[in-house]
Amino acid sequence: MIKRAYIDLEACNQSEDCSARQHCSKEAIKFEDGKIYVNQLCTGCGKCKRHCDNKAIRLI
Repeated sequence: MIKRAYIDLEACNQSEDCSARQHCSKEAIKFEDGKIYVNQLCTGCGKCKRHCDNKAIRLI
């Protein structure tokens, strides 16, 4: 089973300059219409989790 990133929107600051987003090699973390989300390109590598300043990402 492949894990994927999940963003806790209450813990996330919803910033376009998201550090986790910048470190995603698959460009699976997107920012559109003022919201951040993880799309189907996520492979669950965990890079985003390690770089999330707010600890708002977990792999499920």
